[in-house]
Amino acid sequence: MTPGAQSSPRTQALVVGAAAGTVSSVVALVAYFILPLTAESYIYGFNGMEATYAVLVYFFAVEPLYHATVLVGVPFATTRGAFFVARRWGVANRELDAAIIGGVLFVPFTTIWVAMIVAVVVIGITNAPVFMLFALLFGVPITILLSGFVILVNVAGAIGGYALVRLLARVRAGSVERN
Repeated sequence: MTPGAQSSPRTQALVVGAAAGTVSSVVALVAYFILPLTAESYIYGFNGMEATYAVLVYFFAVEPLYHATVLVGVPFATTRGAFFVARRWGVANRELDAAIIGGVLFVPFTTIWVAMIVAVVVIGITNAPVFMLFALLFGVPITILLSGFVILVNVAGAIGGYALVRLLARVRAGSVERN
């Protein structure tokens, strides 16, 4: 019996997609929040504004290959893994494939907004509550831009992973000519 045998195929697809999106989000949280705040160059105390500044500086200072690995490579791999699990569970049609990709994309998008809310609250706690308003005024536009960027590159990774799955399925079925 498969782990998801008691639930509908759509639920299974959403769970697999959300799990893959969660892995992508955890990797991004480590890459863009934990690493900058544990780096030797971060010498500030625990202050929400300074920590947020350090994260933003780190984000814009790293090499494009770093962003490509975290924001395209990881969703590519997790999407491929999600489809591997889904196919093992018997989840295999285009509607359910869309649900898997939706989960892969939705969780990182949501994570960005949750991180912004956490940053605003931490800024209010570690500084003064009035700074929460300023954090929102600056944080919302930055979060809109970052979430748009992240969705675009995650789509590239997820679609690439899906295309690989489809190609491998066609190769296994023998419908792709081999030279």
